[in-house]
Amino acid sequence: MTEKQGKQPVTGPEHGGRRTLYQRMHLIPQRVGILIAIALIVISIPVGNARELNKKMAAAQRVWDGKATGLAMSQIVEGRVADAANLLTIMKRYPKTATPQRDALEAASQQLQKAHGVSATARASQELEAALLDASDALLQEQSALRQEDQQLVKQVVDSASDHRAKQVVLARDYNREAENALKAYESMPARLFLSKPELFELRAQ
Repeated sequence: MTEKQGKQPVTGPEHGGRRTLYQRMHLIPQRVGILIAIALIVISIPVGNARELNKKMAAAQRVWDGKATGLAMSQIVEGRVADAANLLTIMKRYPKTATPQRDALEAASQQLQKAHGVSATARASQELEAALLDASDALLQEQSALRQEDQQLVKQVVDSASDHRAKQVVLARDYNREAENALKAYESMPARLFLSKPELFELRAQ
């Protein structure tokens, strides 16, 4: 073997393996950077969507909390519960009259007091309204057993319940108008599966 031949570069598998490892070491930072960039993009989409949705829902929440109109949904709920309590007080004076309706009204009142959120409040309010009307009708059908003053009190409770319902309908419509804007935005968001869907207050025709 000549000296020139002895200086030929080594191209065996071991040397090739070292070059590959060297190249990989240089690729690691690039790959990590790409993964980090992808992760940031993936995270930023739901975060950005959540911020936008919160801004849209802020107007609806102001209506719900009474900051926009001066009358909060919680105040209306308290009024409806008070109507039920007043009617129950009258009904308890006649323990043998309209017992099933009294029990249903008491259960509906407790359900509304425990309700949280828009949909639950809407359902519980409607159930309480139906129970109160059923109970008042059953009680007034027993006019011969009711004192005259109690008959008048029952009618006053029904009028008060009607007034609270009217106020609730107005507030619910104002809330829904703002919440519908948020709902439209939600439906167009790429990350909507990771976000809470805006709730509407369901109103039943009377």
